[in-house]
Amino acid sequence: YIDDNATVFANGNVAVQALSHFDTFHIDGNLGFAGKVGFGASASTVIKNDTTEAFIDAGANVTGLGNGGTVGIYDGSLNASDLPNRQQSRGVSVVAASFEVLDVIAGGAQLAGKVGIAGSATVNILNETTRAWIAAGATVNGNNTGANTGQDVVVRATDTTEILGIGGAVTLSGTAGIGAGADVATITKVTEASIGISAIVNANQNVILEANSEEDITSVAGAASLSGNAAIN
Repeated sequence: YIDDNATVFANGNVAVQALSHFDTFHIDGNLGFAGKVGFGASASTVIKNDTTEAFIDAGANVTGLGNGGTVGIYDGSLNASDLPNRQQSRGVSVVAASFEVLDVIAGGAQLAGKVGIAGSATVNILNETTRAWIAAGATVNGNNTGANTGQDVVVRATDTTEILGIGGAVTLSGTAGIGAGADVATITKVTEASIGISAIVNANQNVILEANSEEDITSVAGAASLSGNAAIN
């Protein structure tokens, strides 16, 4: 961030960026064998609370004329390797970007001579706040003399979530088999971009204000039971 009442001048670019990039891969499993009665269970839980903020505070005076080269700023997308992409920009940028990539798998299997019971569950709980702003009373490019014709001001907040959750259970038993699988996700997001009241913002080309939240969720839950007499899934 740029603090309140600070003065920042650049003939090139000013980029204020905050990044949160969470990438996890979990596998939890249980396998059991029993002569008569067998019970097996597995669970995988991910809980994440996160705040990502980028801002120019009240009373700050910031100038980025955009001359010379460009600067890479987060565009809110991921590449094929789940790494954040950047786009090129000139001028002043205030960008907060959050990424959550979760691959969570839980499985249970039980083999028993008479009764087999197996269960699995995946639980993902995300609480995400992502904010970018120019505060009230701040000045951006107040004196824009000599600015590049491609000069922009970008205020951007993005939160991109990709979840693959798989919960499965298998039972093999002679008399009775019970299997259950569950996949649960709870996602709470606040994604905001703003320019405060009485802020002065100038650009030779564009003033871009954007907030975007994107979720791509694949959820699979299944169970299989093989039994000589009774099976429950």
